Amino acid sequence: MQAGQALQRVLLAATADGLAVSFLSQIVEVPGPRDQLRMLIGATRPPQVVLRIGRGWPVMATPRLPVADLIMNEPSRRS
Repeated sequence: MQAGQALQRVLLAATADGLAVSFLSQIVEVPGPRDQLRMLIGATRPPQVVLRIGRGWPVMATPRLPVADLIMNEPSRRS
């Protein structure tokens, strides 16, 4: 739980600073690279997550549906 909360804080802080964050999951999923990374950082336990944090190229926002199109009306009740 504490690790998840710490990750949440990192992600929110990065976003607040205008940074983009992406997860590099393959390196921690494959045993060989995971062990090499563990040795590289001098850890006794294998890393759980690797983040890439930085500034990306500006992109246009993706189109969104209007909220009214997403809300379903309750079916009418017939007696």
